[in-house]
Parts: sequence; C-alpha cells; structure tokens
Amino acid sequence: MITLYDRHIARIITAHIIIVLIFLLGIDFLVQSAEESDNIGRGNYHFWLMLSILLLNVPARIVEFMPAAVLVGTITALGQLNKQQELTVIRTSGISRLRLSLSGLMIAFFLGCALIVLAEYGVAPAQNRAQWLHHHALNTTAPQTDHGIWLRDGDNIVYIGAFQADGSLEKIRFYRPHEHDLEIQESQRATFMQTHWQLDDNRALCIGSQSSMPITPTTHWQNRILPATIAQLMQLKNAYTLRELYTITGFLRAHQLNDQQMSLKLWQRIFLPITTITMVILALPCVFNTRRDGNGARLVIGILLGASYYVVQGIVTKLGLLLHWSTALSALLPILIFALPPLFLLTRD
Repeated sequence: MITLYDRHIARIITAHIIIVLIFLLGIDFLVQSAEESDNIGRGNYHFWLMLSILLLNVPARIVEFMPAAVLVGTITALGQLNKQQELTVIRTSGISRLRLSLSGLMIAFFLGCALIVLAEYGVAPAQNRAQWLHHHALNTTAPQTDHGIWLRDGDNIVYIGAFQADGSLEKIRFYRPHEHDLEIQESQRATFMQTHWQLDDNRALCIGSQSSMPITPTTHWQNRILPATIAQLMQLKNAYTLRELYTITGFLRAHQLNDQQMSLKLWQRIFLPITTITMVILALPCVFNTRRDGNGARLVIGILLGASYYVVQGIVTKLGLLLHWSTALSALLPILIFALPPLFLLTRD
C-alpha cells in the first residue's frame, strides 16, 4: 500500500534525478557543441542546424545517462532527507530501511520501463533524422555500416563491406575453406542478376600450409539473396530497438554466425529496469551507513560504486563473450554482483 511518506520520498527522489539528469545532459551538450561547432560555415551547416541536431540526440543521451542520474539523484535526495532528520523520524515509527526504500525502487522500475519505451519509439527516429540533417548539410554520404556484415553461404563465409543505393554491393570478400588450404577472393563490386550476383574487379588468393599463390577468381556468386534483404541487414546491424535486436539475432543464429554481441545488447535492454533498480540499491548504503558524513562524501562513494559497476559490467560481458556464456547470464551477473550485498545489508535491520 502506497502511503503518504512513500509519495513524499518518491517526489523528492524524482526531483533530484531530474536535476542530475539535466546537469549531465548540459555537460554533454556543451562538449558536443564544441565538437560540432567546427562544422559551422561548411556547406549548409549553421548554428541553428547544429542546435537541432544536438537536440535530436538528446533522447539517446537520456537512455545513456539515466542509470547514473538515478544513482546520484537517489544519494542526494535521501541524503537531504537524512540531514533534515526526516528519515530518522520515519524509522522511529517502526519502518524498516528496506520498506523505506520501496518508493525509490518503484521510481527506478518505472524509469527503467520508460527508458525502454523511449529507446523503442524515440531514439532511432531522432538519431536517423539527426544523421540525415548532418550529412545533407555537409553534402556527404552517410555511411551504410561501420564494419559491414557477415553471411554464411554453405561452408563459405562472405563479408559485405557496403550496400549502395542502386542495390549493388561493394568490397565483398569470400572465404572458401578446403581440406588443406583457404581460398580468399575479394571483389570490388557485385550486381544482382536475378539468379546470381555478378562480381567485378576480382582477385583471389589460395593460402596453404606452406605457401600462398594467386588463382583465377570466379565472376559469379550463386546466391539468390535479394538486395532488399541485404539493405535491411545493413540497417539492422546498428539495431537499437528490441524488435531490431531480436530480428538480427535470429538472422545471425539461423545463418550459424556469432550472434552473442547482438543477443547481449538485447538482454541488456530487457534488463534496463533492473539496472535502474540496482542503481537505487547501490545508493542506499551510502545514505544509511554514513550518518556523520556530508553529501560530498556520499556522492564520492556513490560515484565510485557506479564507476565500479560499469567497469565490472564491461569485464563480465567481455569475459562472457570470450567464454561463450549465456548472454542472459552475462547481462544479469553484474546486476546480481552489485545488488545482492546491499540487499543483504538492508535486510539485517
């Protein structure tokens, strides 16, 4: 049951989270403005266009900064209540620390769910629009992909570097393993011809255990994959929404390619509400166990804990990818490592 003090604490925590988030967004806005200001005067790029582009990037920054804002905002909010003796008064009525934290945990959960909705429906359209404005103003071509895509064609592996607007492919490499050697062919361009892909400007090399030698390249790629399908895969490679992440993960798995990176992003997005809850749980010991310290000491401890969380998360996820752990476990393990000890301390009331 939601009580009056639950609403009061939730209101204070929400206000502090918003203040911290605005502060982080402001710092990031200044940094991005300094970087983008170099483009002012080039082509059709001007100040108001730069401002529009930076504002379109705000939704992505909110998703990125919200966990940190939840951590710091909760510390400052509860620290203020503790300094004013409000938490002490509430606890003297028999309210446990865990029950007292319920309102903060609920706020964190709802904010995490809101981040998922924002990422699904706000981030991708805004970023696509920002990229289009940026490249259109500077008269440059937006890159289709950073590192291309990989496909499996039977026993062969195919790398596609770029997809052009006319449906052709550029910078294609074929890796054809044989019993004792590996054949590598590079084609600068491929054009779809209904039943196959026509390869142009080709060169091939056969690498054996003792030596390597050039060989005659093939001029046809017998694969009926449509240009529209490759175009979709190029877009999904930078997938951001849950649907896009789920689609590209399923495609990679169906083609027996490594889907762990995309699957990890998918699970990290699903666990976003739990991540924000973990930030609140991390903040609680900073408030309840540092009674004589000021907000400055609490903030330092909280920031160190938050930084430690992201460091451990990076180590665990990289280790999980290296050792082929379950991606769900790799995404959940850092949360458990940092959430369970504070919860144990809170239950020992």
